[in-house]
Amino acid sequence: MNRWKRIKNSFAFKVGISLFAISMIPFIIFIFVNVQNISTHFALVEEEQINKSASQLQNIIDSKIQDIVLLTVDYSAWDDTYYSLLNKDASAFFEDNYSEWLPDNFGVDLIILSNNDMTYIESFGIESNFMNEWFEEVDWSSLTFDEHPSGFKKVNNKLYMFSLSPVVQSDFSGDPVGTLILAEEIDSALLVEMKDQYGYDIFIANQSNVITNFDETDEFRTSLDKMLTDDLQLVLGESNNYANLDMFNTSIEKIAILGIVESRETYVTVLNLMQSVGYITIVVTSVLVVLLGAHLQYVLVKPISQFESQMVTMTKNNKIDFIKTNGSIEIENLANAYNIMIEKLFDQSKENKKLWKDNNIDSLTLLYNHRFFHEHLESHLAVEHQHLTLLFCDIDKFKAINDSYGHSAGDKVLKDIGKIILRSVPKNMKVFRYGGEEFVVVLLNHDTEMAMVVAEEIRRNIAKSIQLKEDAHYISTTISIGLASYPKDAITVQELIDKADSAMYYAKQNGRNQCRCYDQEMEAFLLNNSEEFAKQEQLIDSAFALAAAIDAKDVYTGKHSELVTKYALLLAEKLKFSERDKQLLRVGALLHDCGKIGIPDNIITKLSRLTPVEFEIIKNHTVFGNNIVKHIVKSSAIVSCVRNHHERWDGNGYPDGLKGEDIPIFARIVCVVDTFHAMVSARPYRSAISKKEAFIELLKSAGSQFDPALVEVFIEMINETSNFDLIAQEENLETIYS
Repeated sequence: MNRWKRIKNSFAFKVGISLFAISMIPFIIFIFVNVQNISTHFALVEEEQINKSASQLQNIIDSKIQDIVLLTVDYSAWDDTYYSLLNKDASAFFEDNYSEWLPDNFGVDLIILSNNDMTYIESFGIESNFMNEWFEEVDWSSLTFDEHPSGFKKVNNKLYMFSLSPVVQSDFSGDPVGTLILAEEIDSALLVEMKDQYGYDIFIANQSNVITNFDETDEFRTSLDKMLTDDLQLVLGESNNYANLDMFNTSIEKIAILGIVESRETYVTVLNLMQSVGYITIVVTSVLVVLLGAHLQYVLVKPISQFESQMVTMTKNNKIDFIKTNGSIEIENLANAYNIMIEKLFDQSKENKKLWKDNNIDSLTLLYNHRFFHEHLESHLAVEHQHLTLLFCDIDKFKAINDSYGHSAGDKVLKDIGKIILRSVPKNMKVFRYGGEEFVVVLLNHDTEMAMVVAEEIRRNIAKSIQLKEDAHYISTTISIGLASYPKDAITVQELIDKADSAMYYAKQNGRNQCRCYDQEMEAFLLNNSEEFAKQEQLIDSAFALAAAIDAKDVYTGKHSELVTKYALLLAEKLKFSERDKQLLRVGALLHDCGKIGIPDNIITKLSRLTPVEFEIIKNHTVFGNNIVKHIVKSSAIVSCVRNHHERWDGNGYPDGLKGEDIPIFARIVCVVDTFHAMVSARPYRSAISKKEAFIELLKSAGSQFDPALVEVFIEMINETSNFDLIAQEENLETIYS
């Protein structure tokens, strides 16, 4: 009894028990948390993988449908088919070239060849009482030669992939004389063939039928029931994961689901392995802790005294030295002495790092700053035989972003561009924020040719960055870069900077968004053109200010010019306009209503509808705007946005009565987006309408008021981009979502 009491009160026993608790409890928690994390992670990975596989399966099905479309188009544009159908004498031709050839060579299961009034029909693979179902969803009699409806269809409780095409002559001349339908049944044989080709376990199901290329299990049936009953797209089972995509006919009616099955074998194996390793580790750790506790008296107590003594000495001398173990003292003193020493060293190191960062790092972009740039450049110029090239980068028209959206938006753009430059240069090269919107890159051991490759990479990456466009509110953001090399162009730091700066300004004055290497002829050009360039810049800035003044005058339209510009630029992006054309369109859209500066305020701010006389007065804003803008800019494209944005496609617009494509494309774009924004914005005399209602109005007027092609592209662009929601939030248009 006394022996057990002595053991319990011994230092080694107490430390051993403590170590056991300290090591085992966190480890058990660690194992539990890791199992949970692995389960969660695998679920996410499996969900992503099966969704990816489902997407690939969709692409495979789409590809098969496209093959049927191409086959249908090919066989419907055949002179022999055309004339035999026209003469209602196609039986022998149909048998030789369709019913005997297509099923054997292209896997076609169903063929229908019919004239326009369905008085003459040749068919294969279909019972006559189901014939009409193939013509219910599509007005096939009015199809033109370039229309080919295709997709899925359910007939007689069977699923088909099909395509329908008008029968025309081989040169597509004349009117269609009938219709050709080719279809392939989606059955178990097709799914087995796809499994052999692509390795996927696939099922197709609806409430009445299930087709698979694998053996069905109870888990599959349960999961399928959930997907059909609860309309779930993804079900994670114990053994397998199940995902599906909806299948629609041409009337957008859901007829079945297309699904894929993937095994969870990897997850189950890893989870079992983790659990086994955990149990084994717990047992091994327990044994080791028990053995450690038995030896603590010999291993731990004896060296403590010397630990504490030497640590106190190191703390007093502020010097780290070797530790020798041959004594014992209280653990608390040892821990305190050690913590004091570490704290001192850590504080000193932390203070040094912070001081260096404050002196050398730009706080906004986290790039090296102007001070460190000079230090870095001077140190490398001092190295004999050192070759380097300096890239002097300046953001084009950066002031427009700050003036339009404030310095917070400008700061985001600066950070974005700093990151892009850093990603675009070789890893061992340094990037600096020189000041304002200027950045510098020092390329060591790079001649002019090599440096130009890096500069062009920077310029291209900035021009195509989606994140940068969003943060710049779709103001075209580009960069001009000047290059100067040491010792080719300069031999001192300041001379090298000045010459790179001159090359950058030369790039700006020759159109911006370009990279230029320094040469002596630039100096004369800059000397002769700098004053004219400054005047042009001032005129453009004045134009932006004028647009802001117009929006401020009409308190009911708010940021109308700004938001019309955003819509116009999104449409220009969809139409793949060049950067220069987008820049011209941006200016034209901003200024499109600038003529309202000459319209009396009582008309602009009137709370009720305008009278005919007042409407005639306000129509003059296009001419007033033309007279203003033609003195500011020389671009006819910009001027057309101001003068012609109220012209109509049918020629009944104003002020010039232009018609169709005689109306400049920029003016047609502004006409569509200006009208759309007006409809979804509230006015004192009417409420805003929803996006869907605005689309209906645009489609009604397509071909009369608007360019029909632009209306179609604009609606498609709004439906497929999230940027409409961002623009709506800026204007607080809550009614848009009604």
